[in-house]
Amino acid sequence: MYGKLPFYISIVTLFLLPLIVFYLIPQLGFFPFSPSLPPPISPSDERSDLDLLRRASSSSKPYSSHLSSNSRSPKIAFLFLTNTQLHFSPLWQSFFHSSKASPSSPRFNVYVHSSPSLNLTFRPSSVFYGRVIASKATYRASPTLISATRRLIAHAILHDPANQYFALVSQHCVPLHSFDYVYNSLFKSTSFDLTDDDKVSAKIGVKLRFRSYIEVLDQSKNHWKRYTARGRLLGCVD
Repeated sequence: MYGKLPFYISIVTLFLLPLIVFYLIPQLGFFPFSPSLPPPISPSDERSDLDLLRRASSSSKPYSSHLSSNSRSPKIAFLFLTNTQLHFSPLWQSFFHSSKASPSSPRFNVYVHSSPSLNLTFRPSSVFYGRVIASKATYRASPTLISATRRLIAHAILHDPANQYFALVSQHCVPLHSFDYVYNSLFKSTSFDLTDDDKVSAKIGVKLRFRSYIEVLDQSKNHWKRYTARGRLLGCVD
C-alpha cells in the first residue's frame, strides 16, 4: 500500500501541473510563455501624426483639405506600406503604364512608406522614384501600422488637391485589372453597381451593387492573415 504512494503522488502531480502553470501562475501576474506585446505608437510619433493630420484636414491656408476638391481630373492615390523590397514593382509599373491618359497628366499618385533601415532604390524612370515619404519603423500586427497609414494619407492629401480615392497597398498586393478599368469604375461608371440612395449615386457617379467589405477569417489577434477583402470593387489582391 505504502509502496505505491510515491506513484500516486506522481500521477496527481502530473495532472495538477497544467492547472498550476496555465491558471494559478497567471493569476499571480507571471506567465513564462506569454507572447510579447507588439510595440505601441511612441508619444512623439503620435504627436507628429496628429499634427500632420490636423494640417491635412485644416480649412485654413496653406494647408487646406483637398478631399472636397472639384478637380476635373481626379486622381487615385496609391499608398504603399512595406517593410521589405517591393518585389512586385515591375507588375505595378506595367499597371500604371497601362493608363491611356497622357504621361504629362497622370491620373494617379504613388506614395511609399518603408522601414527607415530599408534601402529602397528605383530607377529614375520608375513610378516609385522619389515617392518614399518620411517614414518610421513599423512592426507586423502592431499599432505602428496605423501610424504609418495615417502618415501616408496625410501626405497624399497635402501633396495633390486632385487625390480623391486612396488605395492602401502592401508589398504582397498585385493588381487584378488594368488601371483604366479601376479608374473608370470609380469615377465614370454609372452602372457598375447600385446604391440604396440615388442622390449618393448621382453625386459620386458610381452605383454600388455589391459593396466591398472585410471578412474576418480568424478571431485570433495574433493571426497575421485573419482578414480578407471581398466584393466587386476590389482592384488588387493581398
